[in-house]
Amino acid sequence: MIRRGVRLKPLMLGGSQERGRRGGTENVPGLVGLGRAAERAKARLPEMDRVRGLRDAFEARLLAEIPDVRIHGAGAGRLPNTCLAGFAGIEGEALQLRLAERGVCVSTGSACSTGMREPSHVLRAMQVPDAYARGTVRFSLGLGTTAEQMVRVADLLPGLVAELRALVRS
Repeated sequence: MIRRGVRLKPLMLGGSQERGRRGGTENVPGLVGLGRAAERAKARLPEMDRVRGLRDAFEARLLAEIPDVRIHGAGAGRLPNTCLAGFAGIEGEALQLRLAERGVCVSTGSACSTGMREPSHVLRAMQVPDAYARGTVRFSLGLGTTAEQMVRVADLLPGLVAELRALVRS
């Protein structure tokens, strides 16, 4: 509701829809498509509990088997399909490359900084120490992700992280 006397400029010119504030015809096919997509997404929400379980088991292994690792946002309400882990003493890009060589796709940093060389402003706002921020890797799971895939990645990580840390120390 808009208070009386407040004048607004039209969002789009060309018609009297929405009391002259928006011209044009409603995108009915787009609205129907959006509705259908929302229905399908809602129907699949229960499957995300399984994905959350995979993520949580994966994170537990990282914390148990790799020293100096942090799960950014652990304990906070967050997406069930995303693990953002920081490995102190390495560059996230180096780990990303080693994993890619083994057929595992990950991203560095947070989604808010994809493609940037510096730690993201989000990690800085979360007060993530620089050593962990620079070694941050994002693991994204999907509805098709299997327990076997996550076990394979968890099996690879301790050795790769140790190898990269040894290279930095030498």
